[in-house]
Amino acid sequence: MHETEYQILSLFKGAAHKEFSTDELVKAVYPDEWSKIEQVLNSEIADRTQVSSAKRKKAKLHRKLLYHLNKLVDEEIIEVSRVEGKGIKYFKLALEAGEEFVIERYKRKIIITKPSLPAMPIERYEQEGIVFKFQPESWSNRLNAILIETKNYDYLKQLSKDIEDSFSIVNDVIALNNFECVFENWRVEEIMGFLKKLLVQTRDYGKNINLIINMENMNHEIKNMLAVFREFLKLKMENIDVIFDIKPRELHTHFTAVKGLVQIFSKKNTHIFIKNRDLHESPYLVGKAGTYTFNNDEWEIYKNEFKDNSLGLVCSQCSVIIDYNRFFRKFKTPKEFRYMIKQVATALLAANSLQRRNSQEFLSKVSRLNNPEKRQFFLFSRNYIRFWNYVVADPEKRELLFEVLKSSQNLINKFCLSQETIYKSCGMPTRFRIAFSSVFREADEKLLSTQTYKDLQIRKSEDLYSEETKDFFKAREKLLRIFNGGDRISINRVNLKDAEDACKEFTILLNNYSIPFFRYNFSPKPMGDLKLTQFIE
Repeated sequence: MHETEYQILSLFKGAAHKEFSTDELVKAVYPDEWSKIEQVLNSEIADRTQVSSAKRKKAKLHRKLLYHLNKLVDEEIIEVSRVEGKGIKYFKLALEAGEEFVIERYKRKIIITKPSLPAMPIERYEQEGIVFKFQPESWSNRLNAILIETKNYDYLKQLSKDIEDSFSIVNDVIALNNFECVFENWRVEEIMGFLKKLLVQTRDYGKNINLIINMENMNHEIKNMLAVFREFLKLKMENIDVIFDIKPRELHTHFTAVKGLVQIFSKKNTHIFIKNRDLHESPYLVGKAGTYTFNNDEWEIYKNEFKDNSLGLVCSQCSVIIDYNRFFRKFKTPKEFRYMIKQVATALLAANSLQRRNSQEFLSKVSRLNNPEKRQFFLFSRNYIRFWNYVVADPEKRELLFEVLKSSQNLINKFCLSQETIYKSCGMPTRFRIAFSSVFREADEKLLSTQTYKDLQIRKSEDLYSEETKDFFKAREKLLRIFNGGDRISINRVNLKDAEDACKEFTILLNNYSIPFFRYNFSPKPMGDLKLTQFIE
């Protein structure tokens, strides 16, 4: 066996359940060559010839390693677990749980054993297509979502490196909080270079990035912000979402700036996210699975005690998806639903235990973020139970939906509290929390049942005052009191003629409805008729 193959398998020996991307393996097997390449690619003074040469060397290293990886695949020692973004391959051991593989090289022997995973009490529901793990391959060894504190970075280069390192531990989204500080501290050309690199990384790794902009802190930076987005939206902003965190009075203060943003985004027929900070103080994150957020009371503690010295923290660890419609096609009673919910919570508890057990290994690359002295990285994290196809037209069934979800939430809260109490009594204080939210179709289009809901459409500002629209929002407001993990209202703004109209509509939404987070999708044409009986996404 070649020395390179031995090195590769030594990595798997230390992390038998982990997936490794080609990039991770190249960095580990060829650290010196990779370091030199990275220095050039991250350099702000390297010329085009040097960058092109570094990219060729990087591709050569990948080809060199793939030769050995493919040999191990042919020998059925490892296998390709998935391919993300622009052809980034992930590899895992081709061993079943409990199997052992022995490699002897000269007088050295390496034994790889893949430990058995505990049986999960949701397997029955998984087999019936009712329950799904989000990103099952990385369910127990990666995190869903993390928040990075942009304003605590002095250099864009270091921020870029920490983001890239974080891709190896995240399976959905990384949010850059207070991104508005970038417009104040760096020139437009530097910001564009950073964003272009970020765009390439999100495509390569298949992850989402959020840019969270707090409008309260925007003053002289507005000109730079508009210049950046004017240039950036000329590119295809795949996997990068912009979230504007704003209060109603700030919309009035920055009306001209918001109008300028609407002009830029609507011209490209894309969308923006608006969060009403009067209704929800903590940040919202948006990934493929859905929305994420923090508990507001806990966010206040984080702001007062940790935020100024923190580089990042975990928002969500694991997500499980439940197809509500499929469940009630097979089962009939709320009691059966609550039994399933408890089984899902037990599975999430087991996944969290696995994450803690393997945390030293899979968090090693983000030691700057997960600084043990600062101890806040996991302090406010939660797990998510996400619901799909819970549309109900019948008023009685709609009330049953609210009752089922509310009683299930009460059950979950008691379960989490009891588990934390048990751990604490054993001298192991451990956090375990679960939040409810919806799931987006992008989480797994192949497995989820056909979507029965269409987004709300607005053709003119007056539509927001119609009785049907008021009923729509009233139902969503009631649901949001149960979805403590956040939710998104999606609005298609059709054929917008004047950006000022959209700004007025934002004002109506922020002042008249208890909707903390919504997506405004600027569409040139209608996207189908909305039936307001289908009011829940």
